[in-house]
Amino acid sequence: MHALWKKLFDAAREHFGPQIVATWFEPLKVKSFDDERGRVLVEATNTFHCDFFRENYEPFAQHWWRLQSGAPLSIEYTIREQELPDILEGDDEEIEEVPHTSGPERGAARDELPPPDPAVVEVAVKNAGLNQDYRFESFVVGYSNSFAYAACQAVAEEPGRKQFNPLFLYGGVGLGKTHLVTAIGRAVLERRPRTKVLYMSGETFTNGVVEGIRRKDIGKFRERISGVEVLIVDDIHFIAGKEATQEEFFHRFNDLYARGCHIIVTSDRKPQDIPKLEDRLRSRFSGGFIDEVRLPDWETKVAILEKKAEMNHVELPKEVSHFIATNIESNVRELEGALNRVIAHASFTRQPIGIEQARQVLGNPVSERPGAPTIDEIQKAVAKHFALKVTDLKGTRRQRNIVEPRQIAMFLARQLTNCSFPEIGQQFGNRDHSTVMHSIRKVQKQLEENNTRFRYPVEIILKNFD
Repeated sequence: MHALWKKLFDAAREHFGPQIVATWFEPLKVKSFDDERGRVLVEATNTFHCDFFRENYEPFAQHWWRLQSGAPLSIEYTIREQELPDILEGDDEEIEEVPHTSGPERGAARDELPPPDPAVVEVAVKNAGLNQDYRFESFVVGYSNSFAYAACQAVAEEPGRKQFNPLFLYGGVGLGKTHLVTAIGRAVLERRPRTKVLYMSGETFTNGVVEGIRRKDIGKFRERISGVEVLIVDDIHFIAGKEATQEEFFHRFNDLYARGCHIIVTSDRKPQDIPKLEDRLRSRFSGGFIDEVRLPDWETKVAILEKKAEMNHVELPKEVSHFIATNIESNVRELEGALNRVIAHASFTRQPIGIEQARQVLGNPVSERPGAPTIDEIQKAVAKHFALKVTDLKGTRRQRNIVEPRQIAMFLARQLTNCSFPEIGQQFGNRDHSTVMHSIRKVQKQLEENNTRFRYPVEIILKNFD
């Protein structure tokens, strides 16, 4: 029976692909076989793993087993005991769990609520600091992110579920971590707009602590966070090495966790690999659910391009999506950036999107170009075009002849580099990520409306970088 079980994995690998087997099959540990009864007892990593495998992959396993052996297979499950070294015992501070009364209601009562007013939801999404464009419906699921996607949906369905609290997603730049965790917040608010959801970057949290210390009013910052029911902190690695910030985050984590708040964080690497992150924070993060968002495979890249084109109401020929997917090997952000350049070029030149046009725009694989501009180079190019100084783009002046070039520079920084919203904001006078997102959306809207005040400078500056 052991040999047949191994062959089942091989069959699943051929049917579903190696990533699915590595994610869902291989973590199952066989505890015992009963050859006479055709029964296998397996140990799953957690209840979510168990439920997801049972619903999605057990039917395949049973069908394949019957074909091979002529007998039915019964799979029984047990859940692996998790070691949570500090999450409940605490090293410096003990966490006392209290009944969760303020968070979103669970069960049938929640599902019976009438759908809220969409306008109310949008206000709640904006107040929570969430990017209004990021939702589950626009996220493309593939082998590289299916586990993370399923976990995020589970949290959105039932915030506060212990096995997912905290939820820690890690992976390289531009792979969709921010999209996923933001979609959680939006989905929660779409069900219950009064839920207190808060999104912030690790940089924003750090700035809040620094400002509170400087003004001797840290209590104001704590008040902003204290009543939150779903806290999303993007790029948590930013707080590493900052002692006062880590101290503050540790205590806020303990307080919120004890009150039933669902804590969701992202990073560029797993907790154990974040340099200068305090051990007690590593321990807190490791006490929940951790998963990696990986680079997409070719099929997923094609699906992402087609989805993006559909959202932009653009007809994208198959050969063009295949060409871009083949030539972009880095991340989703650069993949979408390449598509945006192809779309923009077609719009500017009034030509249909085609393979020759895509080759003309992208030339060599974008991910291999040695001459990709930096934000500093983009700022200089924009400043030169508008006869401004780079300091004007980084400054605080609000005149239109400065604000619009600043917005264009942020837009180009997002299109031509792999920098995140917080990283772009830092290069533009330490602006908050929400300001960057607003600026980029403003330029995109003006380009869609063919506003020549935006279109011409963007076209000229892009050509200069080509």
